[in-house]
Amino acid sequence: MNNARISSLHERLVKAAACLERLDWERSSSGDPILGKVIEKRIVWRELLDLELQDFDEQIAHLLEVAHNLFPDTGNGRSR
Repeated sequence: MNNARISSLHERLVKAAACLERLDWERSSSGDPILGKVIEKRIVWRELLDLELQDFDEQIAHLLEVAHNLFPDTGNGRSR
């Protein structure tokens, strides 16, 4: 991952963590144990899915690099 992508990911995770902390505080203050649970689950699942997609992207990029190294002259759409 490049630095800009890491920075963006870090910023998003910091914001999500702050949102979850706020939900937890509101839940404690209100005495309602289910307050904001749907939002909390959506935040967590969104981040988990995004991490999975990033992992897939990195695996695909690695496979493409390996394939290109094995067959450097193929894949350009031209036949010789």
